[in-house]
Amino acid sequence: MSIEWILIVLLGVILPIVALLFLYNKAAGVWRYVRASRLGISLLEFLYHYAEMSIRKIPASLIYHLMVSAKKGGAVISLNVQKEFYKLIDRTVSLSIDQFNKSYREGELKLKRIGGFYILSGYMEDLIMKIISSVEADKSLIVLGEMGNAAEKSKQKYLETHLKAYRTSIAKVLAESSPIKDEDEKTNDDKVLQQRDELVERIFNFYAVDLLTELRSNRIFMSKGDNIDLFKLELFEKSSNALIKAQQAGLNIRFMDLEVYFGMNGDIEKTVDILLKARHLGFEIELEDLEKFIVAGGDIQTTLTHLIDAKNAGLKLELKELEKYLLLGGNISEVVKALIRAHQEGITEITIKDLSEYLSQGGNVNDIVNAIIKLRQENIDIPLVELNSFRAAGGDINQLTLGLLKAKQSGVVINMVKLRSFLAQGGDINKLITVLIKTRSADIDLTIEDYERLSRIGADIMKVFVTFKIAKRAKIAIEKGKLIELQVAGGDMFAYIKTLSIAKRLKLEINPEELEADVLDNRNVLKVTFAVIYAQKEGVELDYKKAIRLDREGHDVAEVVKWAVNPQVINIETKAILSKDGISMKLFPNITVRGKAPMYLRGSRDDVLSDRVNEALIKEVENVASYKEVLNSLNKIAIKVHKRLTGDIEIEDFPELDKEEVIDTNKKELRLNDGSAYEILDINIPNLEIGTDAYAEIKKEHAEVNMIIAKTESEQREALAKAQELEAKAKLIEAEAKLNEGMAHAFKKGHMDTKEYHKQKIFKDEDLLKDSELPKGH
Repeated sequence: MSIEWILIVLLGVILPIVALLFLYNKAAGVWRYVRASRLGISLLEFLYHYAEMSIRKIPASLIYHLMVSAKKGGAVISLNVQKEFYKLIDRTVSLSIDQFNKSYREGELKLKRIGGFYILSGYMEDLIMKIISSVEADKSLIVLGEMGNAAEKSKQKYLETHLKAYRTSIAKVLAESSPIKDEDEKTNDDKVLQQRDELVERIFNFYAVDLLTELRSNRIFMSKGDNIDLFKLELFEKSSNALIKAQQAGLNIRFMDLEVYFGMNGDIEKTVDILLKARHLGFEIELEDLEKFIVAGGDIQTTLTHLIDAKNAGLKLELKELEKYLLLGGNISEVVKALIRAHQEGITEITIKDLSEYLSQGGNVNDIVNAIIKLRQENIDIPLVELNSFRAAGGDINQLTLGLLKAKQSGVVINMVKLRSFLAQGGDINKLITVLIKTRSADIDLTIEDYERLSRIGADIMKVFVTFKIAKRAKIAIEKGKLIELQVAGGDMFAYIKTLSIAKRLKLEINPEELEADVLDNRNVLKVTFAVIYAQKEGVELDYKKAIRLDREGHDVAEVVKWAVNPQVINIETKAILSKDGISMKLFPNITVRGKAPMYLRGSRDDVLSDRVNEALIKEVENVASYKEVLNSLNKIAIKVHKRLTGDIEIEDFPELDKEEVIDTNKKELRLNDGSAYEILDINIPNLEIGTDAYAEIKKEHAEVNMIIAKTESEQREALAKAQELEAKAKLIEAEAKLNEGMAHAFKKGHMDTKEYHKQKIFKDEDLLKDSELPKGH
């Protein structure tokens, strides 16, 4: 036999037989278990799958054990599905742990949930060292992580409590056995450091296995180390058993549908229990629905409890509806309780869809349900859609409910469409309903439209209410619309109605149309009316027409009436008056007058009175001999001025006047008094001011003028003399020029020699000196 055939036989026959024998020897125990369980798998088929699973690192014994368990329970699970499910868990867990370890930092203690299990950051050595470090630094251990529900928070709390107990034990060991007694002490002694390392190693060996076992019993594994494979096996076994249980109960859950669910850290065991419980209670919940609900952040265990409560109350709710509500940010517990409460009150038309829409607009579900219940109890039927629209417009449901209940009790019917329109324009609903109730109680028909119109112009609504009340009490027949139009046009309806009410009660003659015009003209009709009442009470002749005319002309009618009733004093300062002896003086008389209200419209007032007093005082003072006599006779002057101004002049008191002048003066003053706004009651001159001596001043001024004239004439003469002198000098210069010209001509013709020229020059200079009258030698 050639070497080639020997190799073929060796490789093709003997080697496979040896491999099969080795594989059989290794898998003999599993094969016996499979054969005894009658799974219907041949030896060759078994060996093939076992080899494959060994290469793919799939736990074959566990796979077959699960298949046997499924068969015993009546479930059919294929070998391939089991293998793929294990790889699914392996991939998902490995990826999740890798990501977790990447985000892990030294010194941190983090917890992460995967399925129904938990991963704690780092190796067991890391955990022991963290406990030792926390003892030495005297700091507590804090477990970090994103704990989403009550079960996860409970696991976090358990871990912190359990590690605290280990920390206490380790702290005791360190305190008793550490070679470094002072925690602040530092040493470089190799022997001491070695002793300490040995102590830490003993602590690790003593506590590591115990702590690992304790954590594993609570489904907590370290994220690094050999126990990761154990973690995957336990997770796979628990999940498979749960799914087998689901199949046995008739739940159609495929292993391959679980990849997404595992990616969300889904707890298969708990999920199957929930699905079974839901089916038992009559709820058809699929795994896909459950996945979406968990993604939305829901707690399925709590939600299932709420679904049961709803079913017991006769409500049918679907998990999909609750999922949508949850996505809007709602609280499942709150909405289910609200729906149950509404159903118990007989309000069956409210659905979770309606409440979801309400919630999406920012409403509070409890508020709306409570509002509908309260309104229905009072037989107020307002659809949820109306309340929803009201809330969307910015309304407060609680305030609205309270207002509607009050309105119902008072017999006021509220139109929700108009109410919503009013709210959209920024109206105060609470105030509106309060006013409508008050007006209704007073039997006044004020509508929302009326209120809206008045509010738009900033009217005081309570004042409007009082106005209607006054009109009704005074039995003033006037349309509500007309009053509102008056207010809208800028008038004051309160002043209008109040004035008519007073006029009717006191029987004053006031025309409503004219009063309306006065109100629109912003006349202070109430003040005018009160002034008329006061005037008539005091016997002053004044009616509304005259009074309103005074008001239009800018007069304060109340002040006019006050002057007519109570005398007033007018202080006057006279112009400067000259006495006979030329002394200037000013007098300050006080005139006591009483106003004549009707004459205020056309009568003369302060300025004319002042002129008349000045004129009378001038005439009296000019008749007095001297200013001293004026000082001594102020009272007498005042009396005579008063008589003159009142037209009561008697001839014996005024000797300077003849009889005709007295009569004319009296007529004139009486005529002036009739046209005056005042009646002069008395004149008093308490004070005067002495000025200068006018005559002396005039003489002094005359002398000063004469001096100025004389000075001016002197200056004129001096200027004339200077002008004449300048003129003579000019003529002399002209003559000299002519002489020089003649001498020059004679000298040129030869009629004069040099000697004769100088002689003539000397004679000319002497003549010039004589003519200028200047002394020689000057």
